[in-house]
Amino acid sequence: MRLVILLVAVLMAGVVFAACGSDDDNGDNVVPATAEAPVDDGDAPDDGDAPDDDGDAPDDGDADGFSLPESGLAAPLTDTYDTATPGVAPSDADLPVPSGSVTARWYQSGGLYVVYYDGLDLALTGPICPGNSIQTATGFEFITNAPTGAGACLGASPVLQPPAGVQLCGDDVLYVTSIRVATEGTLFGTIEVYREDATIIGLTSQVAADSAAAPEIDLSSCQIPEGI
Repeated sequence: MRLVILLVAVLMAGVVFAACGSDDDNGDNVVPATAEAPVDDGDAPDDGDAPDDDGDAPDDGDADGFSLPESGLAAPLTDTYDTATPGVAPSDADLPVPSGSVTARWYQSGGLYVVYYDGLDLALTGPICPGNSIQTATGFEFITNAPTGAGACLGASPVLQPPAGVQLCGDDVLYVTSIRVATEGTLFGTIEVYREDATIIGLTSQVAADSAAAPEIDLSSCQIPEGI
C-alpha cells in the first residue's frame, strides 16, 4: 500500500510539474501575440490609409463643384528653348518642368480660350510664368503672360490682370487667355521662367484652333493666386 501511495505521489508530482511547464509554454505564446498586437492594431497603416483617401482633395474638390470634361484640343509641351543659349536645347533639369510632363488642354469660357495645364504642380515648380498666343495668317496675336505667384513674370509683356490669366481650381492650374474662340490659327500653350538677366527659359505646345473641340467650362469655383 505504501508503495502504491508512493507511486501515486510520484505520478501526481509529475502531473503538477507538467502543468507548470504548460503554463510556461502558454506564457511564451502570449508574449509574441501581445508584442505583435501593436502591429495588428497598427494595421493603422490600413486605417491610416483613410486620411490619404480623404486627403485626395483633388477628387473631393472636383466633387465640390469643379470638374473638367474631355477636351478635343490637347498637346504636350515638348518644344523647348533658352534665350541665353539660342540653338542649344536646354536640359530637363533646367526647364520649369520636364519636357512632355505637362499637357495644354484647351477649353473656352465667355468667348475666350482657356488653357488647363494638366500635370503642372506649383508645389514642385514654384512661381512660374505661363503664356499663350495664337499664330494666324498675319502672325502671332493675343500674346499674353500671367504669373502663378508674385514676381514670376518680371520683364514679361503684356501681363494679363485678374480675373484673366492664371486661375487655381483646386490643385489644377488654368489660364484664361485673351484669344477669342472665333480666331483661326495655331494655339500655343507655354510655360516660362524669366531670369534676372532678362533671359527666358521655357517650353511650349502647338495645336490647331477649333472652338467646337473646346468645351465650355465654369470657372466660378476657381480662385486668383494670392499675391499677384
